[in-house]
Amino acid sequence: MNKSLLLVALSMMIVAGATLPAFAQTTPVSLTPDIVGHSNRYWENGYLAVREAEAPVVHLFDRSGRKLWKRTVAIPDAVTSGLLPVAIWPDGTVAVAGGARSSDGALAGFVAWIDASGKITKVLRTTPFIAWYMTVTPDGNLWALGRVFNPPGAQEDSPHQMVRTFSRDGVQLRETISRGAFAKWPPPTARASIASSGDRVGLYLAGTADWIELSTETGEVIARTKVQQPASAQVRRAVYGLHGELYVSGSVAVSNGAQNRSVPVFAKVEPKTGRWIDLTATLAASNLAPSTLVGADGGDLVFSSGDDRIRRQPMP
Repeated sequence: MNKSLLLVALSMMIVAGATLPAFAQTTPVSLTPDIVGHSNRYWENGYLAVREAEAPVVHLFDRSGRKLWKRTVAIPDAVTSGLLPVAIWPDGTVAVAGGARSSDGALAGFVAWIDASGKITKVLRTTPFIAWYMTVTPDGNLWALGRVFNPPGAQEDSPHQMVRTFSRDGVQLRETISRGAFAKWPPPTARASIASSGDRVGLYLAGTADWIELSTETGEVIARTKVQQPASAQVRRAVYGLHGELYVSGSVAVSNGAQNRSVPVFAKVEPKTGRWIDLTATLAASNLAPSTLVGADGGDLVFSSGDDRIRRQPMP
């Protein structure tokens, strides 16, 4: 992002009254240099997974930055495979979801389980559903937000449930949240994130400005809030804070003369009102811009960019 765009973004925040102090300085954790440039990063339960952009490869690190393993993930007989979300259990077991295409052109969705040693222990076919976002809840279940495959050029999704819950050993437990409850196009999963805290799972659907909370016990909706977000908000990651709030990392469109450009944004969303509090200036003041939120670690937020470092910062 060029300097003029950063100044425009910061001036918007100052006008909105978001002049904020910087984070306290903390020492970054260094990773191995082979993950530089791979920005798909997922921190959960004290581990960091890095998904490569051009290959179906996942790297796993512990909280000290030590690499535990690197693994190619594919399904048998697939000609091509691509990976999407990663979720991690407290013991270092990893679930990674993706899609694959066979030699005859058939598509398949899957979730692969990888143990703490890096061995793939289970591959669950989820066709026609494919998970776009996943999280592990404290009860050990895996929750996935996604959608079904569509023919090329389709402008309407087939009827389906957007959220699937799986047990630790890969048994599907339930489906919930009907796709039919949202506008036909674009799909609400296109700009979204999933997070968990205690007895609830949160779906942040930026395309419809919805924050939907589900019970981890029953899958029922227990709260739904309209987020007072910028109209152009895109979300990359949302995580729960200590008091039920959400911290959100993504981008917003900023006018630069005749063009609109996307600039990074970091914000807090209040649980009861949906109020959007822009905290992007906090990152800039802490020399963290343009870092992206990759997860939460107790009372800390975890940030990373495309380099070989991650940084934990106390929640503001």
